Amino acid sequence: MPLRSRTDLSIHMLKSWVTYYEHEKPVRELYDLLKAYYLNNGLYDALYNALYSVGAQTQDLRPLRNPAYRAVEFYAAKLWPGQLPEALNIVSENKGLPDTVHQIWLWSNWVQMKQRAARWAGIYGDVFIKVEKPPDKDRVYLALIEPQHVTDFVVDERGYMTWLRLDIPQVRRKDNVNQAFIRTEIYDKATDSLRIWEHTQSPETGESGLGDPKEQYALTERLRNDFIPVVQAKLRDIGEDRGLGAYTQSIDKIDEANRIGTRLHQMLWRYNKPVWALRANQVSPDGRPIPAPRIDKNSDSEIEMGGDQVFRLPGNSQLDPLIPNISWQDALLVLQDHMSELEHDLPELAYWRMREIGELSGRAVQLLLGDAIDKLLEARANLEAALIRADQMAISIGQEFELFDNLGDYDKGALDHTFEAREVIPTPESERAQTVSQYTGAGVAKQSALQRAGWTEDQIAEEKRLAAEEEKERQRAFEQNMLESQRRFGQEGEADGPSNAPTGERVEG
Repeated sequence: MPLRSRTDLSIHMLKSWVTYYEHEKPVRELYDLLKAYYLNNGLYDALYNALYSVGAQTQDLRPLRNPAYRAVEFYAAKLWPGQLPEALNIVSENKGLPDTVHQIWLWSNWVQMKQRAARWAGIYGDVFIKVEKPPDKDRVYLALIEPQHVTDFVVDERGYMTWLRLDIPQVRRKDNVNQAFIRTEIYDKATDSLRIWEHTQSPETGESGLGDPKEQYALTERLRNDFIPVVQAKLRDIGEDRGLGAYTQSIDKIDEANRIGTRLHQMLWRYNKPVWALRANQVSPDGRPIPAPRIDKNSDSEIEMGGDQVFRLPGNSQLDPLIPNISWQDALLVLQDHMSELEHDLPELAYWRMREIGELSGRAVQLLLGDAIDKLLEARANLEAALIRADQMAISIGQEFELFDNLGDYDKGALDHTFEAREVIPTPESERAQTVSQYTGAGVAKQSALQRAGWTEDQIAEEKRLAAEEEKERQRAFEQNMLESQRRFGQEGEADGPSNAPTGERVEG
């Protein structure tokens, strides 16, 4: 994260992060900083090395109370968990569309990429999905672009890209040596053009400084469509060009928590320096203080007893601890209260605290995580809308290259699809069964009761199928028992034999 001047320093350390986020260009450095907070280790070392290079004096901090990682991992755990296609069950009136989207996801390795997208959304607040169609391959797939490499873009009123510049660092192997370079791609819908450069200049180098492009195409020639094949998704949309990450608005509070934690550790452990001071209470005959006695480790002034080091001091000398005599419990409560304040901004942290509370009912969990669930549902809606748009772009391109059967036109709604609703925190099966029992006991139809208890349409359909099979099995068993009973009754009648005298007839002897 290069800092070029004290102006950069003020941007990074002194200005409001939200102000920087909204108004300063480029945002590459902010994305790098947010990633450093997530990775955590050596966070302030990297910052202060940069600050030292411009002559700034700073306080030494350690990332001891940094909740960024846990906030992000909540989205990785709950946004799109599990395997495909169950994690994103497609709902569409176009019967052939789900299989086509599943093929695109398979080519894209989306089962892994979706987790990366969830983490990037939490860290950066932005996810960029690019639809790729390699000229030499009969496939189309979704690729993720780290937002640092999206230098600038323009969108229309619907959020569709009309102009885009990407500066993506790459490495190629040449003459047994790895060579780093930047691949710059500039898309312009107004001129129906895609221009590509490969260079070793800065990503901020203007277009005029890049020289002639290495490749140049018409969008309608390269992709056989006139749209720019890149979609942006925001974790939280605050009306700016870039989205807001999980903890972007809490950087100052995170730094303060780390400042408190660092200071307490420094006082408690004395900066990994000696924790005792030797004091002499003697004075010379003329009233001048006598220096403290010298303790030589090679002499008998220090002995070992039971594994502990014990000092033998001259008279009127004493050892005093250098650890400040403060109420450590009260100081720790200050830090804990600050972390509670952070949790109000980052309700995702409550998810990781539930294990400390003990066993909770599904309703209690929903109440405890209500704020976090609301944030995740907002993020899920934003990211799934972008994924749907990327799917539609991929299908449109694939159809033009005859990779798929014709599923219809996007403009006519043939490619419309959504994803089945699912719970963020699944309700335990026993509680769902209890809810169904309560509804059906109150006279609610069973299918409606299952829906209200959170069953998906597929689960309800499977329940109907199993119930029908069980009913058939009961009917078959009943009929089999009836036939068996009739057979036994007939055998018993034959064993008794026919009657020799009609009923009521008198027999004379």
